[in-house]
Amino acid sequence: MDKKERRENFKMLSIYTGAFLISCMFVYGWFVKYDRLPLFRNDGVQQHLSALVYYGRYLREIVKGVLFEHRLAIPLWDFCLGYGSDVYDTLHYYVIGDPFALLAVFVPQRYMEYLYWALIILRSFTAGICFYMYSVHRGNQKFSSMIGSLNYAFCGYVLYYGVRHPYFVSAMIFLPLIMIGIDKVYEKRKPKWFMLSVAFAAVSNFYFFYILSILMAVYAVFEYFCVFKKFEWNKVGKVFVTFLMYYLVAVMMAAAALIPVIYATLSANRMGNHSNFSLLYEKWEYYVMLFGGFTTNEDALGLIFGFLTFSIPAVILLFLKKRENSILKMGYVVTFLLLSLKITGNVMNGMSYYSLRYCFILSVLVSFTIAKMLPGFVELMQCEKMVLTIISLLYIVICMVMTHFVNLKTSGILGIITTIILVWGLKIIKMQRLRMGIVLLFTVLSIADNAYLFYSTDAGNYILRCCSEKTMDELTTNSQLGMAHALDDDDFYRTEAKHYILNTATAVGVPSTSYYYSLINSNLSKFIESQGNLVSAMGYKLKDCGKRAVLDSLFSVKYYVTDERNENGLPYGFDERVLTQNGYSVYKNCNALPFGFTYDSVITQSEYDAMSMLERQNTLLYAAVVSDEYKTSLDTAAVKKVTYKCEYEKLASTKIRVTDDYILVRKAGAMLKVRVKNVKGGELYVNFEGLSFKGKSPKNGKVSFTVMDKEKRPFNVFLLRNENNSFYSGTKDFCISAGYQENEDAVIILKFNNKGKFYFDDFSFQVQPLQDFEERVDALAENSLENVSFDANRISGDITLPQDKMLCMSIPYSTGWSVYVDGKKSETVQVCTAFTGVELAAGAHKIELRYCTPGLKVGILASVIGIILFVVIICKTRKNSTKIIVE
Repeated sequence: MDKKERRENFKMLSIYTGAFLISCMFVYGWFVKYDRLPLFRNDGVQQHLSALVYYGRYLREIVKGVLFEHRLAIPLWDFCLGYGSDVYDTLHYYVIGDPFALLAVFVPQRYMEYLYWALIILRSFTAGICFYMYSVHRGNQKFSSMIGSLNYAFCGYVLYYGVRHPYFVSAMIFLPLIMIGIDKVYEKRKPKWFMLSVAFAAVSNFYFFYILSILMAVYAVFEYFCVFKKFEWNKVGKVFVTFLMYYLVAVMMAAAALIPVIYATLSANRMGNHSNFSLLYEKWEYYVMLFGGFTTNEDALGLIFGFLTFSIPAVILLFLKKRENSILKMGYVVTFLLLSLKITGNVMNGMSYYSLRYCFILSVLVSFTIAKMLPGFVELMQCEKMVLTIISLLYIVICMVMTHFVNLKTSGILGIITTIILVWGLKIIKMQRLRMGIVLLFTVLSIADNAYLFYSTDAGNYILRCCSEKTMDELTTNSQLGMAHALDDDDFYRTEAKHYILNTATAVGVPSTSYYYSLINSNLSKFIESQGNLVSAMGYKLKDCGKRAVLDSLFSVKYYVTDERNENGLPYGFDERVLTQNGYSVYKNCNALPFGFTYDSVITQSEYDAMSMLERQNTLLYAAVVSDEYKTSLDTAAVKKVTYKCEYEKLASTKIRVTDDYILVRKAGAMLKVRVKNVKGGELYVNFEGLSFKGKSPKNGKVSFTVMDKEKRPFNVFLLRNENNSFYSGTKDFCISAGYQENEDAVIILKFNNKGKFYFDDFSFQVQPLQDFEERVDALAENSLENVSFDANRISGDITLPQDKMLCMSIPYSTGWSVYVDGKKSETVQVCTAFTGVELAAGAHKIELRYCTPGLKVGILASVIGIILFVVIICKTRKNSTKIIVE
């Protein structure tokens, strides 16, 4: 690149920066107007912001250790991530690997939501820069490439997903860079660009790297025909081997980041989602959107276009130009064909539920088309102008007539005006700078129009799905779980709360039972599902232990925080109020087990699986559950049945019909009021087995139930999903606590929040007596792990046993943990599905646990080898350009 070209690029990028900043005022000014943050109310706060807050604190602790304690300690496990989880596996999907997220180390927690906002803008800006680089590399004019970059940086995908899932935009950064790298390999230049861009994409986000890998393969095939024009087996073979070699070396370079996450992904509960595979989409609105999406910012099932208004005449002009840009045209045909097939969404989502997160590929195609075709508008013949205008206006009008989307009608008007000016007005203007200024003006106006149609309360109203500036206080400073920091307790414990944002514990640094990240330890979710406590019907979205006394004890839930003005519905055992502050009350559980407790007997997993849900829960008070193959010297437990089905009578059931096979709910919000008999001194449960629903269920396949007391005060809420829901996991068995009962009979209300027909194999009310509960808890805690010390990736403690026992520790079981007894490595035992344990002989023992992320050591070794191979390849190609590609 000569000096003149560098000057031209600097000039265009300066114009791009200015136009970008002006456009940001129109786009993000809506958030200022409505006192909102570009922070989606659900996933944005619960997952992305909490992860960013945690990551900033995590990085600062590492830096502090290096600067002030002169040691490098990188924690790989943290009990503040749900019940306890691997830091890297959990947060790589959100922040770890994202170079922009490293800025969190410099930002105090109280300003983190503003960093979150800044990172959205920074990713969008960088995506536009990367597209500009690609477009210019492909020979497009610099000005038109700059306009295409603005379309790319502010397309509907960015406006929609940038707020909802901000890291999705990172894929838009890497794809143009990878495509440049592919071009350079075909140009017989050094493969360094391709290999580095692939490696950084792999490190950045494993999920989108999977999508990018598919897209780069498709792009390489299209580029083959651009270079060689025809198919020849010998050339295809050599090209395939070349790219495969470079790709594998790049993947090896990133293996330290990639292998641990791949291992965690394949073993995660989310991979077990019961996907509903079908060839086509059921909703006709989707295909309307696929046809008319160029004129709107509406989304259908996650598909969103939101391009500049003159993208319509640009794309139409592309197809009107015969015998030109045939590969680009074919790209549109293939892309729209794939988007029309629902099964493509399953494949692009790793054969799980369908997802359209890959639709950003349209942004590349359309932005490139704008960059390619924009200069041609000033060279159109009169007849070409007429044909282009008629087809463009006809398309816009058809879209406005055939769809109910309001945004199609309003944006269509601007599309008509833009088309007329672009087709008929540019050639009249002789001054090139004025012509460029007009195009730039309409670009910014189109971006502003998109933002209005998308965010404004008068149009798309997406802004109201975002959070106010008080959200950060709710997540951290004034959160209920944050009250745990005010407690004077040095023991290990977990805290639950009545009302809080999911993953608050991660943000404030408190061990809890709240978890909502994409990857979860499958052993933990299997355990919770086996107890019928998967109240969200999603194995990776956990709120608490379901207000169940046994589970609260086993998971060391010692404190419960509630609003002091509304203290009803406390779980059993939380009787002592230990703190009142900031309008919250903290109650202590007198039955919380210590971090490490012991069993003197066991039962096998197959025996455990054959029990009912409440029988399994009761068994955990008596015996450790171990695999059928595990050899043990401990006695086999004889567990007595102490759970019972209760008789009940219906007191009221307006708009509800109950039969032996189903419950018919004729009206949303209908209530079934029942009196359950003989429940005094026990914990009452609503039990569903084989529960499913059909008929009048919502289109999203999700319904909810509320368990209330006789005063209609909610005690528990649970969700049910079916095959129509993307996150359906196949869960059909539920055992929902209605709380401890002090009276002989209990009156409870089951509220059905959606109408429909609910089928079941069993619907009953069951009670678990708690007369011996405290005695069993004391027996488990009698010989416990003492002097417990927690350090980065290490836990140690002492224990003395009068007889052989199984030590069960409140750590979700993971192969990353190793147990050392008196300095010698011992067999780590998976106890009760969810916990980590070790069998100990009688006597005094020193226990030490060490943790290393599964796959990390292998990944580091592979990365070292990959880097060596990369250096060898670069040194070799420095002397000789790529010879594998045929001359």
